[in-house]
Amino acid sequence: MKNSIPRYTFYNKYGSELLVDVVELKYVKKFLAKSTVHTLNYYDITFITEGKGAFAVDNQTYEAIPCDVLFSKPGEIRNWDTHHITNGYALIFEEEFLSFLLFVQHLSFFQLESFSSRLHLPDELYAHILQILHHIKMEIDSYQQNDVHVLRALLYEVLMLLDRAYLKMTSIEEGRSREVFNNHVSKFMNLVATHAKEQHSVQYYADKLCITPNYLNEMITST
Repeated sequence: MKNSIPRYTFYNKYGSELLVDVVELKYVKKFLAKSTVHTLNYYDITFITEGKGAFAVDNQTYEAIPCDVLFSKPGEIRNWDTHHITNGYALIFEEEFLSFLLFVQHLSFFQLESFSSRLHLPDELYAHILQILHHIKMEIDSYQQNDVHVLRALLYEVLMLLDRAYLKMTSIEEGRSREVFNNHVSKFMNLVATHAKEQHSVQYYADKLCITPNYLNEMITST
């Protein structure tokens, strides 16, 4: 039952004005000893640095590896393989920490219709973002009241770099999907030209294309 799933709130160490933190996964794992299934009331961006294993966000399960980034919004149910994903970092924050209204909802990876909750980054970009996370942690550890503006700037930089990389990934995946779609259309037209006189069922052509009849219907109506 959903009510039995542990819900974790933001642990605030420095007061209400500092709603951001960077924590190591090996530290987070201690809190998931009884059950790895959980939900959060804050935003979480998890960076995998060591190990390989399943990481689920709501209804999607991913095989996470180093250089993967996993995104989750407040209220989403998460579950990850703490035995095989051995370390990484979680960048956590509350929306109120950011200065601009509705900024988070406009990020591509936090939108409701987002393509995926996972992003795999090139090594160089991944290392660069981890370095920024290190700066965020250093700022937090030596925090003074006016440092909030530096922390916001660093957080914005991470979010915008991830947003740019996510949009690039989405564009590539959409291009691949369009290529597959066009290939199916071309094969379908060739099949119809050859078999139209004796074959009239959608199921026949769907079987030949190794797709479902529903997908073939959608494909035909959208062309």
